[in-house]
Amino acid sequence: MSSLNRWDAGGSTDAFARRLRQAVIPVAACIAMWSAATLRGQETRIGIAAGANHGVLLKGDGGVWTWGANGYGQLGTDGDDSWVPVQVPGLSGVRSVAAGEHFTMALKMDGTVWTWGQNEYGELGNASKKDSPRPAAVGGLPRIVAIAAAGHHSLALDSNGTVWMWGDVPDRSPLLVPKQVPDLANAVAIAAGLCVASGLAHVAPKEL
Repeated sequence: MSSLNRWDAGGSTDAFARRLRQAVIPVAACIAMWSAATLRGQETRIGIAAGANHGVLLKGDGGVWTWGANGYGQLGTDGDDSWVPVQVPGLSGVRSVAAGEHFTMALKMDGTVWTWGQNEYGELGNASKKDSPRPAAVGGLPRIVAIAAAGHHSLALDSNGTVWMWGDVPDRSPLLVPKQVPDLANAVAIAAGLCVASGLAHVAPKEL
């Protein structure tokens, strides 16, 4: 059997709706443009994510491409905004991607997590609050099998079913480095929203 653990910090529905309206048009337009361009070349796309105003795409070769606003370095290119997809330099071997409001995450085949972009709330997990325009590995984590990004916090699921969190975590001061989520074991999946995080775990009948 399974149980779903959820934690949130509330937040404004109206503010979320405004962000959604602002993000939908540029992200959708760029996705359509990218699809039209790459279908001709028959390139394989295996993952996609969207922040408040930037998009992220993972290709079958393990490379990551981004587009949109880059005011916090969320494109990972150390350059200006880009309304056409550009490849994130120096990043390869990626298996999945996730995007927060103004930051980006990548999970590599070797189980390491890489982050870049806004870091005002510790979203990048690098023990600072300094934004980073280039991908850097998150320290202090075991082998990770899944990632998720919320508005200003990050989640990671390790191979033992432990969930790790950092950033603007509900009911806690901003966490600048990864910490284990308490009272949640044997998780098999994670998800994150603007101010919400969830973990799905197997539960033995005797625990119900």
